[in-house]
Amino acid sequence: MKKLFLLVLAVLPLTLSAQTAVLVLSDTAEYSLGSSSKTFDLDKPCSRLTLTAKHTASSLTTSKTLLGNLTIEQYVNGTWSTLYEDNPGIVTTADRSVFGVTVGQYEASVDYESLSFDLDRHATQLRFTGSALDSKQIKNLCAYMASYVELSPANLSFGEMVVWSDPVSLKFAVEHCNVARLSISTSNADFALSETTVINSGIAQYATDSFTVTFTPNIMGQHSATIIVTNGTQTDSIHCSAKVTKRTPVLTWNAESMTVGETVQNPVSSDCSNRLMLESCDEDIVHIVCGTIHAVGEGTATISVMQLGDDDYWNNKVEDFTVTVSPATEPTPTAAPEHHESTDAEKLLTEGRVVVKANNKLYNL
Repeated sequence: MKKLFLLVLAVLPLTLSAQTAVLVLSDTAEYSLGSSSKTFDLDKPCSRLTLTAKHTASSLTTSKTLLGNLTIEQYVNGTWSTLYEDNPGIVTTADRSVFGVTVGQYEASVDYESLSFDLDRHATQLRFTGSALDSKQIKNLCAYMASYVELSPANLSFGEMVVWSDPVSLKFAVEHCNVARLSISTSNADFALSETTVINSGIAQYATDSFTVTFTPNIMGQHSATIIVTNGTQTDSIHCSAKVTKRTPVLTWNAESMTVGETVQNPVSSDCSNRLMLESCDEDIVHIVCGTIHAVGEGTATISVMQLGDDDYWNNKVEDFTVTVSPATEPTPTAAPEHHESTDAEKLLTEGRVVVKANNKLYNL
């Protein structure tokens, strides 16, 4: 049996071919792993690993030797798992299915076989380990980028919202890899999208982008929508939901203090135009006539206010307010005019006549 020995060649850094979306882990030159271990980083999600592996063939057509001992592993979520482990020496019938060959198909002149393995797209590293044999030869290592689109979370719940309240915005993420340009759509325009296109998407592109959906609660009832992200062939979606409930009026009391004899029209205001009803709990202090309150006695009275709701937008509202009535203020008496000496020329009122005194003489006006 003939064995082939290789010179050790440098491994090129990981590169990306944008046209084919392939991470090239090594150049096309063969190299030897020897008895050491080689690890490659995967900085993008990948779904398939391909390589070309050298083998030696016996004169018999019933067996062949591939690399001796070789183990290929992937690193996923902190754990190494085995993709392939070659038994020493003779390739078994099960091994032949991996290489896609049958008995009698390979000959001594055939040096390389193409291998392909499925990768977990969450794998971040690949490790090749060989032991026992001197020559372990592989080349053309390529990791093909995965192709997918994934949205998170799966559901967006806006919960219960009061009709006519401020709009609410929630975010969702779109993780996409190696897919044609993506578009975003909604099945219900009440759930408005911040964008309708995933700009960074495309072949050989990998990113996670954030988008916003905004719901405005203008209509009562249950609401739902499906947000769809697709490139025509690959699609993912999330479900949105919201419940819009009736509004409760906000009442404002405008008559906290009064004096006996005072009246106040429209003592309560509301953000709802529905009918208001007022009731005094002490008619000896405050009397109510057609919505106007009359302060009739001293003390503190409770006023119960009810605003009727409706079938469409408003709940009933009942709220109590207080008004304090103080005694009426006594009028302030007018002060008597002060007495003063007449000047040489001033008007005087004498027995109903107006005269002017000047130079000690009186002149009728």
